[in-house]
Amino acid sequence: MKDAAPRKAARPGGHRRKKQPPSGFDETSVMRRDLFRLRQLETRDPAGFAALLESSRAALVERQASQARIEFPSVLPISAHASEICDLLKSHQVIVVAGETGSGKTTQLPKICLQAGFGRRGMIGHTQPRRLAARSVASRIAEELQVALGQAVGYAVRFSDQTGPQTLIKLVTDGLLLTEIRRDRFLDNYDVIIELRDAAGRTVAGWRQVAGGLNYPSALWPEGFPVREVRVMPRIGAVPAGEYLVTLRLERSSDGLSIPARTGPFGAASL
Repeated sequence: MKDAAPRKAARPGGHRRKKQPPSGFDETSVMRRDLFRLRQLETRDPAGFAALLESSRAALVERQASQARIEFPSVLPISAHASEICDLLKSHQVIVVAGETGSGKTTQLPKICLQAGFGRRGMIGHTQPRRLAARSVASRIAEELQVALGQAVGYAVRFSDQTGPQTLIKLVTDGLLLTEIRRDRFLDNYDVIIELRDAAGRTVAGWRQVAGGLNYPSALWPEGFPVREVRVMPRIGAVPAGEYLVTLRLERSSDGLSIPARTGPFGAASL
Protein backbone atom coordinates (compact mmCIF):
# COMPACT_ATOMS: atom_id res chain seq x y z
CA MET A 1 0.00 0.00 0.00
CA LYS A 2 1.44 3.30 -1.11
CA ASP A 3 1.91 6.06 1.39
CA ALA A 4 -0.64 8.81 1.14
CA ALA A 5 0.62 11.91 -0.57
CA PRO A 6 1.37 14.71 1.87
CA ARG A 7 -1.38 17.30 2.10
CA LYS A 8 -0.58 20.70 0.70
CA ALA A 9 -0.61 23.59 3.13
CA ALA A 10 -3.64 25.84 2.91
CA ARG A 11 -3.00 28.98 0.92
CA PRO A 12 -3.44 32.32 2.66
CA GLY A 13 -6.84 33.72 1.89
CA GLY A 14 -8.22 30.26 1.12
CA HIS A 15 -11.55 31.29 2.62
CA ARG A 16 -12.06 34.25 0.35
CA ARG A 17 -15.62 35.12 -0.52
CA LYS A 18 -16.15 34.39 -4.17
CA LYS A 19 -17.71 36.94 -6.45
CA GLN A 20 -21.40 36.29 -6.77
CA PRO A 21 -23.32 36.24 -10.06
CA PRO A 22 -25.57 39.23 -10.76
CA SER A 23 -28.80 39.17 -8.75
CA GLY A 24 -32.28 40.07 -9.93
CA PHE A 25 -32.62 43.10 -7.64
CA ASP A 26 -30.83 46.41 -7.14
CA GLU A 27 -28.08 45.55 -4.67
CA THR A 28 -27.36 49.19 -3.92
CA SER A 29 -30.89 49.65 -2.53
CA VAL A 30 -30.45 47.26 0.40
CA MET A 31 -28.28 47.07 3.52
CA ARG A 32 -24.96 45.35 2.98
CA ARG A 33 -25.55 43.02 5.93
CA ASP A 34 -28.63 41.56 4.15
CA LEU A 35 -27.09 41.12 0.71
CA PHE A 36 -25.74 37.59 1.08
CA ARG A 37 -28.97 36.32 2.66
CA LEU A 38 -31.07 37.96 -0.05
CA ARG A 39 -29.08 36.19 -2.75
CA GLN A 40 -29.74 32.88 -1.02
CA LEU A 41 -33.47 33.48 -0.60
CA GLU A 42 -34.04 34.87 -4.09
CA THR A 43 -34.56 31.44 -5.65
CA ARG A 44 -35.17 29.28 -2.57
CA ASP A 45 -37.83 31.22 -0.65
CA PRO A 46 -39.63 33.95 -2.63
CA ALA A 47 -41.82 34.95 0.33
CA GLY A 48 -38.88 35.27 2.71
CA PHE A 49 -36.93 37.12 0.03
CA ALA A 50 -39.74 39.67 -0.46
CA ALA A 51 -40.06 40.29 3.30
CA LEU A 52 -36.32 40.73 3.84
CA LEU A 53 -35.99 42.91 0.75
CA GLU A 54 -38.72 45.25 1.98
CA SER A 55 -37.30 45.55 5.49
CA SER A 56 -33.75 46.05 4.21
CA ARG A 57 -34.81 48.81 1.83
CA ALA A 58 -36.77 50.52 4.60
CA ALA A 59 -33.75 50.39 6.93
CA LEU A 60 -31.54 51.92 4.24
CA VAL A 61 -33.99 54.74 3.52
CA GLU A 62 -34.15 55.51 7.24
CA ARG A 63 -30.35 55.63 7.52
CA GLN A 64 -30.04 57.82 4.43
CA ALA A 65 -32.46 60.30 6.00
CA SER A 66 -30.03 60.82 8.88
CA GLN A 67 -28.63 64.32 8.46
CA ALA A 68 -25.28 65.28 9.94
CA ARG A 69 -23.58 68.61 9.49
CA ILE A 70 -20.13 67.80 8.11
CA GLU A 71 -17.50 70.51 8.47
CA PHE A 72 -13.72 70.23 8.52
CA PRO A 73 -11.73 72.59 10.81
CA SER A 74 -9.42 74.68 8.65
CA VAL A 75 -6.69 74.53 11.32
CA LEU A 76 -6.18 70.80 10.77
CA PRO A 77 -3.82 69.89 7.89
CA ILE A 78 -5.96 66.93 6.81
CA SER A 79 -8.88 69.23 6.00
CA ALA A 80 -7.04 70.49 2.90
CA HIS A 81 -6.90 66.90 1.61
CA ALA A 82 -10.55 65.96 2.30
CA SER A 83 -11.67 66.01 -1.34
CA GLU A 84 -8.54 64.13 -2.44
CA ILE A 85 -9.17 61.38 0.12
CA CYS A 86 -12.81 61.19 -0.97
CA ASP A 87 -11.70 60.55 -4.56
CA LEU A 88 -9.21 57.90 -3.44
CA LEU A 89 -11.88 56.12 -1.41
CA LYS A 90 -14.18 55.92 -4.40
CA SER A 91 -11.53 54.50 -6.72
CA HIS A 92 -9.40 52.28 -4.43
CA GLN A 93 -10.23 49.38 -2.16
CA VAL A 94 -7.39 50.10 0.28
CA ILE A 95 -5.74 53.46 0.95
CA VAL A 96 -2.97 54.37 3.38
CA VAL A 97 -3.04 57.75 5.11
CA ALA A 98 0.23 58.64 6.85
CA GLY A 99 0.23 61.70 9.08
CA GLU A 100 2.06 62.81 12.18
CA THR A 101 0.37 63.54 15.48
CA GLY A 102 -1.77 66.65 15.21
CA SER A 103 -2.73 66.27 11.55
CA GLY A 104 -6.37 65.51 12.45
CA LYS A 105 -6.53 62.05 10.90
CA THR A 106 -8.23 60.34 13.85
CA THR A 107 -11.26 62.63 14.09
CA GLN A 108 -11.62 63.78 10.50
CA LEU A 109 -11.22 60.56 8.49
CA PRO A 110 -14.60 59.12 9.60
CA LYS A 111 -16.25 62.41 8.56
CA ILE A 112 -14.45 62.29 5.21
CA CYS A 113 -15.78 58.77 4.66
CA LEU A 114 -19.24 60.00 5.54
CA GLN A 115 -18.96 62.86 3.06
CA ALA A 116 -17.80 60.40 0.38
CA GLY A 117 -21.14 58.58 0.70
CA PHE A 118 -20.12 55.71 2.94
CA GLY A 119 -21.78 54.76 6.21
CA ARG A 120 -25.32 54.25 4.90
CA ARG A 121 -25.44 50.67 3.61
CA GLY A 122 -23.01 49.72 6.37
CA MET A 123 -21.20 51.40 9.23
CA ILE A 124 -17.88 53.21 9.14
CA GLY A 125 -15.77 51.22 11.59
CA HIS A 126 -12.90 53.06 13.28
CA THR A 127 -10.47 51.01 15.39
CA GLN A 128 -8.76 52.31 18.53
CA PRO A 129 -6.18 50.51 20.70
CA ARG A 130 -7.83 51.44 24.04
CA ARG A 131 -11.36 51.61 25.43
CA LEU A 132 -10.86 55.13 26.70
CA ALA A 133 -9.68 56.25 23.28
CA ALA A 134 -12.73 54.72 21.59
CA ARG A 135 -15.10 56.53 23.96
CA SER A 136 -13.34 59.90 23.81
CA VAL A 137 -12.93 59.92 20.02
CA ALA A 138 -16.58 58.95 19.57
CA SER A 139 -17.63 61.81 21.85
CA ARG A 140 -15.48 64.26 19.91
CA ILE A 141 -16.81 63.19 16.49
CA ALA A 142 -20.40 63.31 17.75
CA GLU A 143 -19.79 66.82 19.07
CA GLU A 144 -18.36 67.98 15.74
CA LEU A 145 -21.27 66.47 13.81
CA GLN A 146 -23.72 67.91 16.34
CA VAL A 147 -25.43 64.58 17.00
CA ALA A 148 -26.14 62.66 20.19
CA LEU A 149 -23.58 60.04 21.17
CA GLY A 150 -25.01 56.56 20.64
CA GLN A 151 -27.09 57.50 17.60
CA ALA A 152 -25.32 58.52 14.36
CA VAL A 153 -21.98 58.15 16.15
CA GLY A 154 -21.38 55.43 18.73
CA TYR A 155 -18.74 53.19 20.23
CA ALA A 156 -18.39 49.58 21.29
CA VAL A 157 -15.94 48.39 23.91
CA ARG A 158 -15.94 45.42 26.25
CA PHE A 159 -19.11 45.39 28.40
CA SER A 160 -20.46 48.56 26.75
CA ASP A 161 -22.12 48.97 23.35
CA GLN A 162 -23.34 52.49 22.63
CA THR A 163 -24.56 51.90 19.07
CA GLY A 164 -27.95 51.44 17.46
CA PRO A 165 -29.73 50.86 14.13
CA GLN A 166 -28.99 54.46 13.07
CA THR A 167 -25.25 54.36 13.86
CA LEU A 168 -23.19 55.52 10.89
CA ILE A 169 -19.77 55.80 12.57
CA LYS A 170 -18.71 53.18 15.10
CA LEU A 171 -15.56 53.46 17.23
CA VAL A 172 -14.38 50.02 18.31
CA THR A 173 -11.34 48.53 20.00
CA ASP A 174 -9.09 46.17 18.05
CA GLY A 175 -10.01 43.20 20.22
CA LEU A 176 -13.73 43.72 19.87
CA LEU A 177 -13.50 44.00 16.09
CA LEU A 178 -11.60 40.71 16.02
CA THR A 179 -14.42 39.21 18.09
CA GLU A 180 -16.95 40.50 15.57
CA ILE A 181 -15.05 38.76 12.78
CA ARG A 182 -15.91 35.42 14.39
CA ARG A 183 -19.59 35.89 13.57
CA ASP A 184 -19.27 38.34 10.67
CA ARG A 185 -16.35 36.89 8.74
CA PHE A 186 -16.56 39.31 5.83
CA LEU A 187 -17.52 42.36 7.93
CA ASP A 188 -20.84 42.74 6.13
CA ASN A 189 -21.99 45.27 8.73
CA TYR A 190 -19.41 47.77 7.51
CA ASP A 191 -18.86 50.03 4.51
CA VAL A 192 -15.38 51.14 5.57
CA ILE A 193 -12.84 49.93 8.10
CA ILE A 194 -10.49 52.66 9.34
CA GLU A 195 -7.56 50.81 10.84
CA LEU A 196 -5.44 52.88 13.21
CA ARG A 197 -1.80 51.85 13.14
CA ASP A 198 -0.27 54.31 15.57
CA ALA A 199 3.14 53.22 16.80
CA ALA A 200 2.58 54.92 20.16
CA GLY A 201 0.46 53.05 22.66
CA ARG A 202 0.84 49.60 21.12
CA THR A 203 2.62 46.74 22.76
CA VAL A 204 4.50 44.07 20.82
CA ALA A 205 1.61 41.69 21.55
CA GLY A 206 -0.78 44.34 20.30
CA TRP A 207 1.10 44.63 17.04
CA ARG A 208 0.97 40.87 16.54
CA GLN A 209 -2.79 40.98 17.14
CA VAL A 210 -3.30 43.78 14.65
CA ALA A 211 -0.98 42.24 12.08
CA GLY A 212 -2.62 38.84 12.30
CA GLY A 213 -6.21 40.01 12.64
CA LEU A 214 -6.73 43.36 11.00
CA ASN A 215 -4.56 42.52 8.01
CA TYR A 216 -7.30 39.94 7.57
CA PRO A 217 -9.95 42.01 5.71
CA SER A 218 -8.07 42.91 2.54
CA ALA A 219 -6.57 39.40 2.40
CA LEU A 220 -10.07 37.97 2.07
CA TRP A 221 -11.76 40.54 -0.13
CA PRO A 222 -11.36 39.97 -3.85
CA GLU A 223 -10.28 42.86 -6.02
CA GLY A 224 -13.22 45.19 -6.52
CA PHE A 225 -15.01 44.10 -3.33
CA PRO A 226 -17.17 47.04 -2.18
CA VAL A 227 -15.92 47.33 1.42
CA ARG A 228 -13.11 49.89 1.76
CA GLU A 229 -10.17 49.84 4.15
CA VAL A 230 -8.31 52.96 5.32
CA ARG A 231 -5.02 52.34 7.08
CA VAL A 232 -3.96 55.24 9.29
CA MET A 233 -0.38 55.42 10.43
CA PRO A 234 2.27 57.94 11.52
CA ARG A 235 4.94 59.12 9.11
CA ILE A 236 6.61 55.92 7.89
CA GLY A 237 10.12 57.19 8.59
CA ALA A 238 9.20 57.73 12.25
CA VAL A 239 8.07 54.14 12.84
CA PRO A 240 10.64 51.77 14.38
CA ALA A 241 11.76 49.09 11.95
CA GLY A 242 10.78 45.54 12.62
CA GLU A 243 7.60 43.55 12.85
CA TYR A 244 5.30 46.52 12.30
CA LEU A 245 6.69 47.58 8.95
CA VAL A 246 6.55 44.13 7.40
CA THR A 247 2.80 43.99 8.05
CA LEU A 248 2.19 46.97 5.77
CA ARG A 249 1.16 45.63 2.38
CA LEU A 250 0.22 48.02 -0.40
CA GLU A 251 -2.24 46.05 -2.49
CA ARG A 252 -2.55 46.40 -6.24
CA SER A 253 -5.69 48.51 -5.69
CA SER A 254 -4.28 50.75 -2.97
CA ASP A 255 -2.83 54.22 -2.84
CA GLY A 256 -1.07 56.33 -0.22
CA LEU A 257 -1.25 59.89 1.02
CA SER A 258 1.07 61.72 3.42
CA ILE A 259 -0.22 64.62 5.52
CA PRO A 260 1.86 67.11 7.55
CA ALA A 261 1.26 67.82 11.22
CA ARG A 262 0.03 70.89 13.05
CA THR A 263 2.15 72.15 15.93
CA GLY A 264 1.60 75.00 18.33
CA PRO A 265 4.02 77.39 20.08
CA PHE A 266 5.66 76.06 23.20
CA GLY A 267 8.39 77.12 25.58
CA ALA A 268 10.73 75.52 28.10
CA ALA A 269 11.10 76.56 31.71
CA SER A 270 13.58 75.43 34.31
CA LEU A 271 12.47 74.83 37.90
